Amino acid sequence: MNLKTKIKIKYALYYILGIVTLGTILLISYFYNRLIETSITIVIFYIYRGLFDKQYHSHSIYLCSIISILVFTVVINLEVSISISILSSVVITFILTLLSYYIRDYLDQKVLINTYRTKLNNLNVRCIENLTEEELISLMPSIRYEVLHIVYGYLHKPKELNASGYAYRNSISEATLYRYLKQVKTKYESLGLNS
Repeated sequence: MNLKTKIKIKYALYYILGIVTLGTILLISYFYNRLIETSITIVIFYIYRGLFDKQYHSHSIYLCSIISILVFTVVINLEVSISISILSSVVITFILTLLSYYIRDYLDQKVLINTYRTKLNNLNVRCIENLTEEELISLMPSIRYEVLHIVYGYLHKPKELNASGYAYRNSISEATLYRYLKQVKTKYESLGLNS
């Protein structure tokens, strides 16, 4: 069997599994007497997914199907009857897609930090002063870019320029500069890369 045929079979199985997953979700919703509500939720789910640049996806399509069925079973139990309010489907679906986005973002950040940690350990570069500005930004996404930019600039300033002069050039007080330095160094130490 050639590669083209294998790819076609793989995509056919993928779509069949998708239809089976969707059918299972709708069957569960039928038993809970929430078929219309769940159908609305599924349509809105695909609309809301377009609002976010990424969503959680499992590494395996089989695991993805199982997770989808479990998540929608929980959603089916949370939905109220359409005769009471259609708004519950809209709100629950938005919360679901938002959670999916944040889970994917968390996992991406974890992978990114682990990648940089491995790279830094392999290079035996553990000192914050040896990081590039891009690495600082990638390792500490919770700290504002402006703060990281100022700290990076301070760590790489000319030797003849003191802290007071550097702070003045950046229109901040010297106390603010030291507060930024402490914030970044504390965060970097919490990552465990400098041990």
